[in-house]
Amino acid sequence: AMNVLLDNSDEIILLKDSNLKYITASRAFLRFIQVKNVEEIAGKTDYDFFEKMLSDQYQQEEHTIIKSGKPIINRIEPLLARAEQKRYIAISKFPIYDKGKVMGICCIAHDVTNDMALQENIKQVKQLKLQVNTDALTGLLSRNLMREHIESFLDNVGDDQGYGLVLIDLDHFKNVNDSFGHLAGDKVLMEVAEELKAAIEAGDMVSRIGGDEFMVFLHNVQSKIWVEHWAQDLLARFTLLCHEDSDVCMTTCSIGISLDRGQHNSFETLYHQADQAMYLAKQSGRNQMCFSTIGQ
Repeated sequence: AMNVLLDNSDEIILLKDSNLKYITASRAFLRFIQVKNVEEIAGKTDYDFFEKMLSDQYQQEEHTIIKSGKPIINRIEPLLARAEQKRYIAISKFPIYDKGKVMGICCIAHDVTNDMALQENIKQVKQLKLQVNTDALTGLLSRNLMREHIESFLDNVGDDQGYGLVLIDLDHFKNVNDSFGHLAGDKVLMEVAEELKAAIEAGDMVSRIGGDEFMVFLHNVQSKIWVEHWAQDLLARFTLLCHEDSDVCMTTCSIGISLDRGQHNSFETLYHQADQAMYLAKQSGRNQMCFSTIGQ
């Protein structure tokens, strides 16, 4: 019955004695290590077929199983046979008892390489999607993904909920690059990104939409005064960074804000209004904010 099972099972099955020498194995195991018949493995050990580090691991854990009687259940691990083709298996190991005494080890595994490859492909797709949807330098949302999220919000927002789109442009940022170099400029942009993330609440969004331009979407605006205080605090954050860093002075910023409540304006309208407000802030001397309010 055992031979029938070993000959016909799709599972990788290996029986070892108490000295961890091979006794017999399924045809699936023989194919896995690229051996033709079971006689070629009888009396041999893991060291004859697998790399030393992996064999050391197997020997140590199987000696522990023999001593403790505790099995290993369905662990996924890489396996490198002498054929040097890296594969992955889900492996379980059980003690073999005879009259209450552990006489050996039964190892059962199945090849999950294809499953792992599929998971790796999924992971790569997710990583690629993340790269497309985020700014490489700051990790903030990309312009396109930010717009998609805002448009989705606008499609579902209630009539009584206030919200705002904020555009932030760094003042004279070119001077930072020219005076201190682009690495210093990158540092400034990353610090700005961190300050913006720290300034928003759960449900709000922030994006880098250009070289030195950022967008914030405030999803739950209670009043214009609240937003004014928020923007003033943001201006102060940038000023504080300037004083804290003696090597590279943080540039100030100009802020344009478009508010809406119940008017169901489009993203384009909100963006255009905020952009006009930001332009006015720059024309008025920079390092300040301006509003362009819709529906309030």
